[in-house]
Amino acid sequence: MENNKKLLLVSLKFLVPVILLAIIFSRVDPGRVLHQMINVHLGYFSAGLVVGFGLQITGGAWRWRYFLKKVYGISLPYGWVLKHYWIGMFLGYFVPGHVGWGAYRIAAVNQRENAPLIHVTVVLLEKIIGLFSCVVLIFFSYPFIADQIVGTDYIRKYINYIYALALILALAAMALVFLKVESIALIRWVEKKINRLGSRYFKDFKADEEYNVLLRGLRACWFPPEALVLWGSSIFIRSAAAAGGYLTLKALYQDISIMINFFAVPMMLFLILVPVSFGGIGIREGVFILLYGLFGIPASTSLSASYLGLIGLLFTISIGGVIMLWNNARHGKLEEGG
Repeated sequence: MENNKKLLLVSLKFLVPVILLAIIFSRVDPGRVLHQMINVHLGYFSAGLVVGFGLQITGGAWRWRYFLKKVYGISLPYGWVLKHYWIGMFLGYFVPGHVGWGAYRIAAVNQRENAPLIHVTVVLLEKIIGLFSCVVLIFFSYPFIADQIVGTDYIRKYINYIYALALILALAAMALVFLKVESIALIRWVEKKINRLGSRYFKDFKADEEYNVLLRGLRACWFPPEALVLWGSSIFIRSAAAAGGYLTLKALYQDISIMINFFAVPMMLFLILVPVSFGGIGIREGVFILLYGLFGIPASTSLSASYLGLIGLLFTISIGGVIMLWNNARHGKLEEGG
Protein backbone atom coordinates (compact mmCIF):
# COMPACT_ATOMS: atom_id res chain seq x y z
CA MET A 1 0.00 0.00 0.00
CA GLU A 2 2.83 2.36 0.92
CA ASN A 3 4.63 1.59 -2.34
CA ASN A 4 1.46 2.32 -4.31
CA LYS A 5 1.17 5.74 -2.64
CA LYS A 6 4.77 6.59 -3.48
CA LEU A 7 4.29 5.47 -7.08
CA LEU A 8 1.15 7.60 -7.36
CA LEU A 9 2.92 10.67 -5.98
CA VAL A 10 5.88 10.24 -8.33
CA SER A 11 3.52 9.74 -11.28
CA LEU A 12 1.62 12.90 -10.39
CA LYS A 13 4.85 14.89 -10.20
CA PHE A 14 5.63 13.85 -13.76
CA LEU A 15 2.06 14.21 -15.04
CA VAL A 16 1.22 17.62 -13.53
CA PRO A 17 4.05 19.52 -15.33
CA VAL A 18 3.14 17.92 -18.68
CA ILE A 19 -0.52 18.93 -18.34
CA LEU A 20 0.26 22.45 -17.12
CA LEU A 21 2.84 23.12 -19.83
CA ALA A 22 0.49 21.77 -22.49
CA ILE A 23 -2.23 24.19 -21.33
CA ILE A 24 0.20 27.12 -21.12
CA PHE A 25 1.74 26.65 -24.58
CA SER A 26 -1.68 26.11 -26.14
CA ARG A 27 -2.40 29.72 -25.18
CA VAL A 28 1.04 31.31 -25.51
CA ASP A 29 3.06 31.57 -28.72
CA PRO A 30 6.44 29.81 -28.09
CA GLY A 31 8.00 31.82 -30.92
CA ARG A 32 7.11 35.07 -29.19
CA VAL A 33 8.65 33.83 -25.94
CA LEU A 34 11.85 32.76 -27.71
CA HIS A 35 12.07 36.09 -29.56
CA GLN A 36 11.82 38.04 -26.30
CA MET A 37 14.47 35.92 -24.61
CA ILE A 38 16.91 36.22 -27.51
CA ASN A 39 16.52 40.01 -27.60
CA VAL A 40 16.81 40.48 -23.83
CA HIS A 41 18.62 43.58 -22.56
CA LEU A 42 21.88 42.06 -21.26
CA GLY A 43 22.64 44.96 -18.94
CA TYR A 44 19.40 44.66 -16.99
CA PHE A 45 19.57 40.86 -17.07
CA SER A 46 23.10 40.87 -15.62
CA ALA A 47 22.06 43.36 -12.95
CA GLY A 48 19.12 41.10 -12.13
CA LEU A 49 21.51 38.17 -11.60
CA VAL A 50 23.70 40.16 -9.23
CA VAL A 51 20.84 41.69 -7.26
CA GLY A 52 18.28 38.91 -7.42
CA PHE A 53 20.61 35.98 -6.75
CA GLY A 54 23.98 37.32 -5.62
CA LEU A 55 22.59 39.45 -2.81
CA GLN A 56 20.24 36.66 -1.73
CA ILE A 57 23.08 34.16 -1.37
CA THR A 58 25.56 36.48 0.35
CA GLY A 59 22.79 37.83 2.60
CA GLY A 60 21.50 34.36 3.45
CA ALA A 61 24.99 33.14 4.39
CA TRP A 62 25.51 36.23 6.54
CA ARG A 63 22.21 35.62 8.38
CA TRP A 64 23.15 31.97 9.02
CA ARG A 65 26.49 33.02 10.49
CA TYR A 66 24.91 35.79 12.60
CA PHE A 67 22.29 33.42 14.01
CA LEU A 68 24.92 30.90 15.07
CA LYS A 69 27.29 33.48 16.56
CA LYS A 70 24.97 35.91 18.33
CA VAL A 71 22.37 33.45 19.61
CA TYR A 72 24.41 30.30 20.26
CA GLY A 73 27.99 31.53 20.48
CA ILE A 74 29.24 29.44 17.52
CA SER A 75 31.69 31.57 15.54
CA LEU A 76 32.53 30.50 11.98
CA PRO A 77 34.46 32.29 9.22
CA TYR A 78 32.14 33.98 6.73
CA GLY A 79 34.02 32.42 3.81
CA TRP A 80 33.37 28.92 5.14
CA VAL A 81 29.68 29.67 5.74
CA LEU A 82 29.21 31.19 2.27
CA LYS A 83 30.94 28.21 0.62
CA HIS A 84 28.70 25.62 2.26
CA TYR A 85 25.57 27.76 1.85
CA TRP A 86 26.24 27.84 -1.90
CA ILE A 87 27.10 24.13 -2.12
CA GLY A 88 23.89 23.34 -0.25
CA MET A 89 21.87 25.26 -2.84
CA PHE A 90 23.43 23.19 -5.62
CA LEU A 91 22.87 19.84 -3.92
CA GLY A 92 19.35 20.71 -2.88
CA TYR A 93 18.36 21.50 -6.46
CA PHE A 94 20.33 19.16 -8.72
CA VAL A 95 21.16 15.96 -6.86
CA PRO A 96 18.72 13.05 -7.45
CA GLY A 97 16.78 12.09 -4.38
CA HIS A 98 16.58 15.72 -3.23
CA VAL A 99 19.33 15.68 -0.60
CA GLY A 100 17.94 18.94 0.63
CA TRP A 101 19.57 22.32 1.05
CA GLY A 102 18.86 22.50 4.76
CA ALA A 103 19.93 18.88 5.35
CA TYR A 104 23.33 19.50 3.76
CA ARG A 105 23.90 22.67 5.77
CA ILE A 106 23.05 20.89 9.01
CA ALA A 107 25.35 17.97 8.21
CA ALA A 108 28.23 20.24 7.09
CA VAL A 109 28.18 22.60 10.05
CA ASN A 110 27.64 19.75 12.53
CA GLN A 111 30.90 18.15 11.38
CA ARG A 112 32.69 21.36 12.33
CA GLU A 113 30.73 22.12 15.52
CA ASN A 114 28.89 19.14 17.04
CA ALA A 115 25.61 20.68 18.19
CA PRO A 116 22.87 19.03 16.09
CA LEU A 117 19.87 20.47 17.90
CA ILE A 118 21.22 24.00 17.48
CA HIS A 119 21.85 23.56 13.77
CA VAL A 120 18.42 22.03 13.09
CA THR A 121 16.79 24.84 15.09
CA VAL A 122 18.65 27.57 13.19
CA VAL A 123 17.68 26.19 9.77
CA LEU A 124 14.06 25.71 10.89
CA LEU A 125 13.72 29.22 12.30
CA GLU A 126 15.42 30.71 9.22
CA LYS A 127 12.75 29.15 7.02
CA ILE A 128 9.95 30.41 9.26
CA ILE A 129 11.34 33.96 9.36
CA GLY A 130 11.88 33.84 5.59
CA LEU A 131 8.25 32.95 4.94
CA PHE A 132 6.96 35.60 7.33
CA SER A 133 9.25 38.14 5.66
CA CYS A 134 7.37 37.41 2.43
CA VAL A 135 4.14 38.17 4.26
CA VAL A 136 5.59 41.47 5.50
CA LEU A 137 6.49 42.54 1.95
CA ILE A 138 3.06 41.53 0.64
CA PHE A 139 1.32 43.53 3.37
CA PHE A 140 3.59 46.53 2.77
CA SER A 141 3.32 46.60 -1.02
CA TYR A 142 -0.33 45.74 -1.62
CA PRO A 143 -1.84 49.15 -0.72
CA PHE A 144 0.50 50.74 -3.29
CA ILE A 145 -0.51 48.43 -6.16
CA ALA A 146 -4.15 47.57 -5.40
CA ASP A 147 -5.45 50.10 -7.92
CA GLN A 148 -3.17 48.71 -10.65
CA ILE A 149 -4.79 45.28 -10.68
CA VAL A 150 -6.36 44.65 -14.08
CA GLY A 151 -9.74 42.94 -14.14
CA THR A 152 -13.22 43.21 -12.75
CA ASP A 153 -14.14 44.77 -9.43
CA TYR A 154 -14.97 41.24 -8.26
CA ILE A 155 -11.33 40.17 -8.59
CA ARG A 156 -10.11 43.24 -6.74
CA LYS A 157 -12.64 42.72 -3.94
CA TYR A 158 -11.68 39.06 -3.69
CA ILE A 159 -7.99 39.95 -3.25
CA ASN A 160 -8.91 42.64 -0.71
CA TYR A 161 -10.81 40.07 1.36
CA ILE A 162 -7.83 37.70 1.29
CA TYR A 163 -5.50 40.54 2.28
CA ALA A 164 -7.69 41.58 5.22
CA LEU A 165 -8.10 37.97 6.42
CA ALA A 166 -4.36 37.31 6.15
CA LEU A 167 -3.62 40.47 8.12
CA ILE A 168 -5.99 39.40 10.91
CA LEU A 169 -4.48 35.91 11.01
CA ALA A 170 -0.95 37.35 11.08
CA LEU A 171 -1.78 39.61 14.02
CA ALA A 172 -3.44 36.70 15.82
CA ALA A 173 -0.40 34.50 15.20
CA MET A 174 1.91 37.20 16.57
CA ALA A 175 -0.21 37.51 19.70
CA LEU A 176 -0.23 33.73 20.13
CA VAL A 177 3.55 33.52 19.80
CA PHE A 178 3.95 36.30 22.34
CA LEU A 179 1.74 34.48 24.81
CA LYS A 180 3.31 31.07 24.27
CA VAL A 181 6.98 31.94 23.88
CA GLU A 182 7.59 31.31 27.60
CA SER A 183 5.76 27.98 27.59
CA ILE A 184 8.73 25.73 28.43
CA ALA A 185 6.69 22.52 28.24
CA LEU A 186 5.62 23.30 24.66
CA ILE A 187 9.18 24.19 23.67
CA ARG A 188 10.54 20.94 25.09
CA TRP A 189 7.90 18.95 23.24
CA VAL A 190 8.90 20.56 19.94
CA GLU A 191 12.58 19.95 20.66
CA LYS A 192 11.90 16.27 21.27
CA LYS A 193 10.16 16.11 17.89
CA ILE A 194 13.19 17.75 16.26
CA ASN A 195 15.48 15.24 17.95
CA ARG A 196 13.35 12.37 16.72
CA LEU A 197 13.44 13.65 13.14
CA GLY A 198 17.17 14.27 13.38
CA SER A 199 17.81 10.74 14.59
CA ARG A 200 15.86 9.42 11.62
CA TYR A 201 17.81 11.29 8.95
CA PHE A 202 21.28 11.53 10.56
CA LYS A 203 22.95 8.38 11.86
CA ASP A 204 25.28 10.31 14.17
CA PHE A 205 22.55 12.63 15.44
CA LYS A 206 22.75 12.65 19.24
CA ALA A 207 19.87 14.03 21.25
CA ASP A 208 20.84 17.24 22.98
CA GLU A 209 20.10 17.20 26.68
CA GLU A 210 19.90 20.98 26.89
CA TYR A 211 16.22 21.89 26.49
CA ASN A 212 16.55 25.64 26.07
CA VAL A 213 17.97 25.64 22.53
CA LEU A 214 14.67 26.29 20.76
CA LEU A 215 13.57 28.74 23.43
CA ARG A 216 16.73 30.81 22.92
CA GLY A 217 16.14 30.77 19.17
CA LEU A 218 12.54 31.89 19.51
CA ARG A 219 13.49 34.69 21.88
CA ALA A 220 16.12 35.86 19.40
CA CYS A 221 13.46 35.96 16.66
CA TRP A 222 11.12 38.01 18.83
CA PHE A 223 13.11 40.34 21.07
CA PRO A 224 15.68 42.99 20.07
CA PRO A 225 18.44 43.45 19.23
CA GLU A 226 18.83 40.04 17.57
CA ALA A 227 15.26 40.07 16.24
CA LEU A 228 15.80 43.39 14.45
CA VAL A 229 18.88 42.02 12.69
CA LEU A 230 17.35 38.64 11.82
CA TRP A 231 14.12 40.11 10.50
CA GLY A 232 15.93 42.97 8.79
CA SER A 233 18.32 40.62 6.98
CA SER A 234 15.43 38.33 5.98
CA ILE A 235 13.44 41.23 4.56
CA PHE A 236 16.58 42.39 2.75
CA ILE A 237 16.96 38.94 1.15
CA ARG A 238 13.35 38.89 -0.04
CA SER A 239 13.62 42.49 -1.23
CA ALA A 240 16.67 41.53 -3.29
CA ALA A 241 14.61 38.79 -4.95
CA ALA A 242 11.83 41.30 -5.71
CA ALA A 243 14.32 43.82 -7.12
CA GLY A 244 15.84 41.05 -9.25
CA GLY A 245 12.39 40.29 -10.65
CA TYR A 246 11.91 43.96 -11.47
CA LEU A 247 15.23 44.08 -13.34
CA THR A 248 14.32 40.91 -15.25
CA LEU A 249 11.13 42.58 -16.50
CA LYS A 250 13.15 45.66 -17.40
CA ALA A 251 15.43 43.35 -19.41
CA LEU A 252 12.30 42.36 -21.35
CA TYR A 253 11.52 46.06 -21.94
CA GLN A 254 8.54 45.95 -19.56
CA ASP A 255 8.32 49.20 -17.60
CA ILE A 256 6.29 48.64 -14.43
CA SER A 257 6.29 49.84 -10.83
CA ILE A 258 8.84 48.07 -8.66
CA MET A 259 6.11 47.72 -6.01
CA ILE A 260 4.39 45.16 -8.24
CA ASN A 261 7.38 42.87 -7.76
CA PHE A 262 7.43 43.45 -4.02
CA PHE A 263 3.91 42.02 -4.08
CA ALA A 264 4.17 39.40 -6.83
CA VAL A 265 7.58 37.82 -6.10
CA PRO A 266 6.82 36.89 -2.45
CA MET A 267 3.42 35.56 -3.59
CA MET A 268 5.21 33.45 -6.21
CA LEU A 269 7.40 31.91 -3.53
CA PHE A 270 4.37 30.70 -1.59
CA LEU A 271 2.66 29.23 -4.65
CA ILE A 272 5.78 27.57 -6.09
CA LEU A 273 6.33 25.78 -2.77
CA VAL A 274 3.36 23.52 -3.56
CA PRO A 275 5.09 20.10 -4.03
CA VAL A 276 3.16 18.77 -7.03
CA SER A 277 5.91 18.73 -9.68
CA PHE A 278 9.64 18.17 -9.96
CA GLY A 279 11.52 21.44 -9.54
CA GLY A 280 8.24 23.37 -9.73
CA ILE A 281 8.09 22.81 -13.51
CA GLY A 282 4.73 23.95 -14.85
CA ILE A 283 3.77 25.49 -11.51
CA ARG A 284 6.43 28.17 -11.89
CA GLU A 285 5.31 29.17 -15.37
CA GLY A 286 1.64 29.22 -14.40
CA VAL A 287 2.27 31.33 -11.30
CA PHE A 288 4.26 33.92 -13.29
CA ILE A 289 1.47 34.22 -15.87
CA LEU A 290 -1.24 34.39 -13.20
CA LEU A 291 0.34 37.00 -10.92
CA TYR A 292 1.91 39.26 -13.53
CA GLY A 293 -1.29 38.95 -15.55
CA LEU A 294 -3.11 40.71 -12.71
CA PHE A 295 -1.16 43.83 -13.66
CA GLY A 296 -1.67 43.62 -17.41
CA ILE A 297 1.67 42.04 -18.31
CA PRO A 298 1.24 39.79 -21.39
CA ALA A 299 1.42 36.04 -20.86
CA SER A 300 4.35 35.71 -23.28
CA THR A 301 6.36 38.31 -21.33
CA SER A 302 5.50 36.64 -18.02
CA LEU A 303 6.63 33.29 -19.41
CA SER A 304 9.85 34.83 -20.73
CA ALA A 305 10.50 36.33 -17.29
CA SER A 306 9.93 32.91 -15.75
CA TYR A 307 12.49 31.23 -18.01
CA LEU A 308 15.03 34.04 -17.65
CA GLY A 309 14.68 33.70 -13.88
CA LEU A 310 15.17 29.94 -14.18
CA ILE A 311 18.29 30.43 -16.32
CA GLY A 312 19.65 32.85 -13.74
CA LEU A 313 18.88 30.42 -10.92
CA LEU A 314 20.53 27.47 -12.66
CA PHE A 315 23.60 29.54 -13.52
CA THR A 316 23.93 30.85 -9.97
CA ILE A 317 23.52 27.57 -8.12
CA SER A 318 25.80 25.83 -10.64
CA ILE A 319 28.56 27.99 -9.19
CA GLY A 320 27.89 26.08 -5.97
CA GLY A 321 28.64 22.87 -7.86
CA VAL A 322 31.94 24.31 -9.12
CA ILE A 323 32.81 25.34 -5.56
CA MET A 324 32.02 21.81 -4.36
CA LEU A 325 34.25 20.20 -7.02
CA TRP A 326 37.08 22.61 -6.24
CA ASN A 327 36.66 21.97 -2.52
CA ASN A 328 36.70 18.18 -2.98
CA ALA A 329 39.74 18.33 -5.27
CA ARG A 330 41.58 20.57 -2.81
CA HIS A 331 40.89 18.24 0.12
CA GLY A 332 41.92 15.26 -2.01
CA LYS A 333 45.29 16.87 -2.73
CA LEU A 334 45.79 17.67 0.94
CA GLU A 335 45.11 14.03 1.88
CA GLU A 336 47.52 12.78 -0.78
CA GLY A 337 50.18 15.12 0.50
CA GLY A 338 49.69 13.79 4.03
